[in-house]
Amino acid sequence: MRDMSMRTTLRIGVLDNDSLSVEYMKALLGRLNRRDEVSLDVWGSIDVATAIHRCCFDVHRTDVLFLDMALSGMDGVGVCRSIREMGSRCAVVGMTSYHMDTYRKPLRDAGGQALLDKKRLVEELPEVLAAAAGGAGYPDNTDFPTVEQSLAKGRGRPRTRPLSESEKRVIAMTLGGVSSSRIARELGIAESTVFSYHRNIKDKMGKRTWSGVLDEFRSLHLF
Repeated sequence: MRDMSMRTTLRIGVLDNDSLSVEYMKALLGRLNRRDEVSLDVWGSIDVATAIHRCCFDVHRTDVLFLDMALSGMDGVGVCRSIREMGSRCAVVGMTSYHMDTYRKPLRDAGGQALLDKKRLVEELPEVLAAAAGGAGYPDNTDFPTVEQSLAKGRGRPRTRPLSESEKRVIAMTLGGVSSSRIARELGIAESTVFSYHRNIKDKMGKRTWSGVLDEFRSLHLF
């Protein structure tokens, strides 16, 4: 692996609909543990909301997320866009078994750093991990943005009134397909409080409907 800017521990996430694919990817990453004296802390999930939360709000946030592009409910492009809209510095690497051109431009525009053909995972994984861990696009001559470039693009958009961390979490979980009742349970609040968050967010963003808020976050990098 190439230089990772002196990092000694990296937190790596894997998101895929198929639990067996998650375990396979974790095993491949496990082969790279301690390579070049870099330790990998790897987690895997089949749940979109859990992955977005770990990339955006965990105390020990994820450095690189490998995600399947053909997810249920929200595809890989939507997951990447949500992570960027939450202001996360997590690098995003898409993976697909389908034709690469199907996802290349949408993932790039959403702020992803690379797209891998699943048939080439074994040979490409060390290099793409090293590049993504440093926040770079892959390969070197790619038109995929760096993490900083994707965040700078978002900062160039017109800004709304600042959202609180709790409001960001409600938006992230909703974009991940989580129901209001489950959001309430996971945050330890009443469901009516979740709807209060909705009202506050709509007011801050000048939107009449909650769907209008979600549409805005799906289309723009707001922070």
